[in-house]
Amino acid sequence: MLRDSAAPGGVLIYTVTVLNSGAAGAHQVSLDDDLSEYTAWGVDSYDSGQPFDEPFLLTQLEPDPGTGPDSGVTLGTPVFYDADDTIITPSADPDGFDANVKRWILPMSGIMVTGGKFRIQYQVKVK
Repeated sequence: MLRDSAAPGGVLIYTVTVLNSGAAGAHQVSLDDDLSEYTAWGVDSYDSGQPFDEPFLLTQLEPDPGTGPDSGVTLGTPVFYDADDTIITPSADPDGFDANVKRWILPMSGIMVTGGKFRIQYQVKVK
């Protein structure tokens, strides 16, 4: 069920869809996001069982169903920052979230093909 508000303790799922609409492959694709001061980062939101292994969910999408290959990129190693813009290693609270993460950068490995499309999802908890 979609809602237009969230209460403290509620979990939000962010979804970002990326499409290479250019005429050539995209090199050094990277996503970068500043988190709200009112949220805590989902450390292992997609439950791989390995700490910090699955904070993001990557889904390869075809630009038009049945038309072609995946995007050509895979998840790289994310970098997490605190409020002082210092690199940190997230540390999950008992619910699996870290309120110290204020920014992340996610480099993608590979070359994103022309027409390639993917979706990234991640979770935060409202403080």
